[in-house]
Amino acid sequence: MVTVMMKQFQMLMSGKNGDDILRTIFDIIIENEKNFNDDILPKDDPVKFFTMISAMIVEAGEALQEDKRWKILVGNKREYEKNDDKQLEELADVFIYGIAAILYANFDYDMFIEAVLQKLQIVHEISLEGAKL
Repeated sequence: MVTVMMKQFQMLMSGKNGDDILRTIFDIIIENEKNFNDDILPKDDPVKFFTMISAMIVEAGEALQEDKRWKILVGNKREYEKNDDKQLEELADVFIYGIAAILYANFDYDMFIEAVLQKLQIVHEISLEGAKL
């Protein structure tokens, strides 16, 4: 039996409907959380929000550990080790947990996209001001 998630995943991997990949990713995460926890998202769940943010921080730390080149910045010996595949996997985890945190904070896709677009506009305006200096 092919689930809705599998259909969405197949569509994502085939490149069809590429205009709305982020919405599809949100939908897959919503379905996964329903399967794991019987949760209907978005919903306000401070414990799971905290858990998702904590997991996101852990995964970000793991992504940082996959690139040792930053250590020279804090006075350690020069390191050149970087594991691109593992680092990208950890960053994907950060992204997934971040979306789950958004959903457990009771925000949906449309609310999130609106907030991101507003923030990008603010940052763009600041960058233009900085370019004038």
